[in-house]
Amino acid sequence: LSVRNLSISVGPSGKRIVDGLNFDLAPSDMLALVGESGSGKTMAARSIVSLLPAPLVTAPDCSIHFEGQELT
Repeated sequence: LSVRNLSISVGPSGKRIVDGLNFDLAPSDMLALVGESGSGKTMAARSIVSLLPAPLVTAPDCSIHFEGQELT
């Protein structure tokens, strides 16, 4: 899994709740997202699996690759 520039905002021009998250995970690797309540950890995870609730949107220049396929 490779995530580049994951940014999530409320609506196309709204407040950013995740800004520029980048990471790479190899098979069997684990990643822990740590932060205060409301810092965007759950929304980042939901975005990666395409489960963001409306009106949240990912930035158009975000890239999420899994097993060679672009997921965004």
